[in-house]
Amino acid sequence: PHIHTSDPTGIRSSQQPATSNQLVTMDDQAATFCSITGLEDPSQAAMYLEMAGGNLEMAMSIFFDGGGGAVPAAAGGTELPDWFRAVWPRSVTTFEGIPESWSLQALEFTNVSYPGAASGGIGVGLNQPQNGPCGVIAAIQAGCIAELCRSGTAAPPDKVQITDDILASVLTAMLWQARADGTVKLVTKAASEANGGVDVATFTDKDALHKGVSEAIGTFKAPGG
Repeated sequence: PHIHTSDPTGIRSSQQPATSNQLVTMDDQAATFCSITGLEDPSQAAMYLEMAGGNLEMAMSIFFDGGGGAVPAAAGGTELPDWFRAVWPRSVTTFEGIPESWSLQALEFTNVSYPGAASGGIGVGLNQPQNGPCGVIAAIQAGCIAELCRSGTAAPPDKVQITDDILASVLTAMLWQARADGTVKLVTKAASEANGGVDVATFTDKDALHKGVSEAIGTFKAPGG
């Protein structure tokens, strides 16, 4: 699994630099991307692949969601709930089609070690089982580390942890900043649990949103959260 960690220069991925074999694979992926999407410029294909962390499926989702091509209709005329498009790209047409890289992803922090670290490391690592959600979890991790620094928590390095309170505060701030028409819709049960029967709450007040996020924090920390 990939673990996003911190270093003196900022947030980085623990993935190793690409080898020549990986570079060839990336070229192959770019060619496949172009053949499927009709895009003629391989460098643009490479840009989409980079945004998706090298995940071809997610790269195509980003492309189609941006109006770059036709989007398939829901398979078999499936009726998707109205909240579905607020969570998943339009190229995902069924619950079963949700990419595994997202359905496995949890917002669960873990200890990471670095040269000179105290025994056990520090609890700011965020496990990433597969490529795909890199951008989202990197932003959440960065926000949590910034909040940890702002809080001025005095603790030995091996006792530093991203608490549920910190995670809830950061998720609330991100959702509130991204609100549309002054409202936030919060899905409070993972999509994988309910095949359409999830709980959705609407908030117009930031304090109330924070309470809702805090109450559902266990869902966000679970796979698919």
